[in-house]
Amino acid sequence: MLDITLEAPEEALEGVSTAEFQLCYSKESMEKRPWRDADDIIGQDTQCSITACDDLTFTGNRTSCLYEINSDIGTAVFFLRALLKNEEGTYIQGAENMNYFQIDGYLGRTTGIIVGSSVMSVVAWSILASGIMWERTKQR
Repeated sequence: MLDITLEAPEEALEGVSTAEFQLCYSKESMEKRPWRDADDIIGQDTQCSITACDDLTFTGNRTSCLYEINSDIGTAVFFLRALLKNEEGTYIQGAENMNYFQIDGYLGRTTGIIVGSSVMSVVAWSILASGIMWERTKQR
């Protein structure tokens, strides 16, 4: 779980209706990965494509959320971006927290997957060998 909190001065929240938090890949986690490209247009910015929390309302000058890290997130170093929206849902302010943190993602290999793939490999080779032997005996 990732506990995210934003506290801002009251005057900075004038015209603000809701907040959104995004996880952004660090520069080192973007190297040699062109699909994680930074862009000034928020909807096209794949550097910050993971929305942690959306449509958060403020209590006074503070908002927070708990983000449960999905099992399909890869290992990477991230930072947070907060985006503030007006009543129409238009982004009007943004800020980035450059305190980097690492998420150790799902490796994709569990004991069940390893055993299952080993068994199916043996089955596949057995079927192949049986087919070859059947073809040879059929030719005679």
